[in-house]
Amino acid sequence: MSFSRWRTFLFAYIVLTFALYNAQAFCAVTLDQTGPFAQESPALALDFDPSLYKTEREQLWCLKGRAFATQNKFDRAQIFLAKALAQNSQSPVHYWIGLAHENQARQWLKVWHKNLKSSGAGKEKKYFRKKKTTVIDLEQIKDELKKAFSHYAICADMFPDYSPLSYHAARTAIFQLNDLAKAEKYLDSALSLQPEEPLYLNLRAEYFLRLKRFADARKDAETCALEDPSNAARALSHLMIGRIELEQQNFTKAVEEISRSLDLNQEPSSGYYYLALGHLGLRQDEHALADYEKFLADSPRTLDLAELQQTAIADYRRIKNIH
Repeated sequence: MSFSRWRTFLFAYIVLTFALYNAQAFCAVTLDQTGPFAQESPALALDFDPSLYKTEREQLWCLKGRAFATQNKFDRAQIFLAKALAQNSQSPVHYWIGLAHENQARQWLKVWHKNLKSSGAGKEKKYFRKKKTTVIDLEQIKDELKKAFSHYAICADMFPDYSPLSYHAARTAIFQLNDLAKAEKYLDSALSLQPEEPLYLNLRAEYFLRLKRFADARKDAETCALEDPSNAARALSHLMIGRIELEQQNFTKAVEEISRSLDLNQEPSSGYYYLALGHLGLRQDEHALADYEKFLADSPRTLDLAELQQTAIADYRRIKNIH
């Protein structure tokens, strides 16, 4: 075969491979119209009416943007999602733009966590390593999450009958931005539509806990476990009650509750952070060190957890220096 034919064949192969690669992602997104959080709970499934998209082009730009987002190509995703939004400013595309911003922030959190581990924490052999990595700071991540919240909030305001949209806005405000004032409106909206949804009750328990309304937080946590008897829901309930006991300096009770939570489900890993605080309150430093190491091993999914990891690093070093 001549060189020119080989070159033509190679060019055709590259083009076809690229087309098939993008077609797979595009088809996967097209088939999944319920949203990426639907697997977490049926309550989070989105059911956007196709008529909400004014034009086919708007919907196609949206699907293409989502396809790139599933490949973690967030810059390209934003280009196509912005094109979709230009077709219709009152579009559910706002949700997918918010999600792309949040997923970008989660990717950056993974990089931040690698830097944190290499800077020194936990077991010395595991964590005291020097690596050249991309520098990502939490302020940069927070700015990205502010953009995510902004688009979630716009979409929730446009479609107030879709409780998952209000939930995502409230969840982002609480766990990513620690902004309770912004969360209140959307949390109330979600619960007004589905007052017994366990995920929403658990989020309100978190909201009450941060406001130091411990009785209200405990009530929602206990109701959440009654509404959903799964191990995951019961684990969240025990973790919340354990954190309430921590706030009230009932360290023995806190350790019992958080240990029950981790026996049922070791996610979220934040349970190990709060377990460490309980052990510190009981002056059980060795147990606290082991808890911190487990907590620091996992990459944080939220800015809230990243900030807790910074605190855990400082505590870990302090305890190590004492002993």
